[in-house]
Amino acid sequence: MTIELVPAGSEAEETPNPRNIYDPITKNVRTWEDVEETRDCPLCQVIKYAVEDTRTSWLSPSGPHSCELMLKRLHGWYSADRMHFGVRYLEVTAKFDWNTSHGIELLPVESEEYPGYFPGCLVDPQGIDVGRVRSWLSGCQNEHRDLCRHLESPQFRKIREHILVFEVEQQCLVYLPVDGRYFALSYVQGNVQSLRTLRGHVQSFMTQNGLLSINDQLPKVILDAARLTAQLGERYPWVDALCIVRNNTASKDLLICAMNTIYESAFLIIFAVTGTDSNAGLPGVRPTQRGRSAYC
Repeated sequence: MTIELVPAGSEAEETPNPRNIYDPITKNVRTWEDVEETRDCPLCQVIKYAVEDTRTSWLSPSGPHSCELMLKRLHGWYSADRMHFGVRYLEVTAKFDWNTSHGIELLPVESEEYPGYFPGCLVDPQGIDVGRVRSWLSGCQNEHRDLCRHLESPQFRKIREHILVFEVEQQCLVYLPVDGRYFALSYVQGNVQSLRTLRGHVQSFMTQNGLLSINDQLPKVILDAARLTAQLGERYPWVDALCIVRNNTASKDLLICAMNTIYESAFLIIFAVTGTDSNAGLPGVRPTQRGRSAYC
């Protein structure tokens, strides 16, 4: 597949730089006026949309003066037939003045003609493709081998006996089983006031279905994380609000000081990056709109 940004009658310039670790090739440098005036180039339309869509967040009052395209190799990507495909992604650098430039990365997206061959994929705005995520996890376990092997570190073993997790099948808190693995949720609490586990809660929360009675007191992001964990065939999400006993000072201090170990020891980390608080939830877990994002 060849991607070029070329006005009619022009030739693309290609400048290899094999010494760079990403093996980039500069395909073209054009003035922004050239890009804007081009009407018959689908790639130009994508670039214009991407730059204009992000210009506000860059606080640029006007458009860039030039645009540079660079192809970079995406190391470690394997196609559907497990042959190394040498996929490249396109980096667009919009240059606003002599001291300011901003980069946008465009990934090739799979299509019916090349299913599973490219790292970009179409996203269903109505929900997460759970089967796809499960296939990613399976590929990570079965193909990356030692690179992604889930082993407990000495640091984690020191805190293991204090690790409570949300058991999604029994709807209660349990201590992480010996061979158990867990997902960790990272989110922004914001101004939402939600229930926190205290010593007086532990016994009832560790009873089967003990968390069902407090579902209405939990923010959407926690409920969505539990639902997603179950959808992916796993059982144990770790959420700080529920899994740290707030008035058990010794345990709380130990776990808070070891937050980096808790997250790095998780089998998967769920990042809630949408919204300003914990009631924004995880878009796509429930059958609701996911906004206008079209790819992942």
